[in-house]
Amino acid sequence: MADLPPPLPEAVSGGLIGPGRTPTDLALETALARGVDTSAHRSQVVTRELLDSCDLLVLVDNRHLRRLRRSVGPITTAAVHLGDLDPEPIRSRTIRDPWGQELRVYDDVFDRLDRCLAVLAEAVTAEAVTERIP
Repeated sequence: MADLPPPLPEAVSGGLIGPGRTPTDLALETALARGVDTSAHRSQVVTRELLDSCDLLVLVDNRHLRRLRRSVGPITTAAVHLGDLDPEPIRSRTIRDPWGQELRVYDDVFDRLDRCLAVLAEAVTAEAVTERIP
């Protein structure tokens, strides 16, 4: 029997505001232009239970970690600042929130997210494969 590739990691989205909020029209438009339909997405607030169920916490803003610690207490989950993974030169590790901005800003933010998530996906997939090699 041929070895099956390792399952892809599951990603769960959580935030500090919510719950039940939908993406903005510009976020929907920007994602759809990239082939991703986010119309069914609804926000959820990060809870202690959600954090405890995760292997990796991916942050887009330094302030989020401080706010999470205030709301849920100590965080022992491994964490990475997504902006640190950008293969292009960066001015800030924080990935800008495009809410309330024009379409061009959404495009710039989604471009950066795409770059950073590609690096993260490669690293996580490599780690998953390495863990399964006998």
